[in-house]
Amino acid sequence: MNYLLIIIIVLFLIFILKNKNRIQSGNHNKLLKMKSERQLLDNDKQILIDDVDSDLIKKAAEDFKKSYSIKQPSKLKLTFRLHHVSSNRTVISFPYDIDFEIFCKLINYLKYPEGLDYKADIRAWTTIKSMDKWVNLELGSKNIMLFFNPNDKEYDNIMLITSEAQTYKIRFGINNEFQKIDKIIFQYKEAEFKDFELNEVVAEDI
Repeated sequence: MNYLLIIIIVLFLIFILKNKNRIQSGNHNKLLKMKSERQLLDNDKQILIDDVDSDLIKKAAEDFKKSYSIKQPSKLKLTFRLHHVSSNRTVISFPYDIDFEIFCKLINYLKYPEGLDYKADIRAWTTIKSMDKWVNLELGSKNIMLFFNPNDKEYDNIMLITSEAQTYKIRFGINNEFQKIDKIIFQYKEAEFKDFELNEVVAEDI
């Protein structure tokens, strides 16, 4: 009888230990998933478009989404958040992070949209990461401002300046070149709007 009781107790303890390990493993996986999704949510990408009616910017952004096949994690829908600062001033932010290359191509498309006639003044900001396309060891992880050279006649380039005044040209031609420029075209400026300020502006997701 004593042996039977001991066996029952041992089996009961094994059952408890297995359940504990299963719960701990489940919690660990849940934390990893939350961390991964938080990394996809957290970003500081922002595009400021001046001198264009906000309805035209909305149309251009919608056209870009239709024109480009963009891979995005299945649970995180590709979303542009349009903040209508005024009738001719729009800020685009991103509830879910997007790839740096797509970010740059979106900026270029907003500047030179297909089928829409407008002239926009565009600047954008983000923090580049070492794994981003075109980013080399020299750049590393830095705050950058993206803009267009007013004297550029090629219509397929974006300029980039870091917070440390390093200037580069991104060329969207056949070779997708990333070229360092010795002269400063525009001084680096921080993003005009902080997150808490954008939260006070009327916005819509597309």
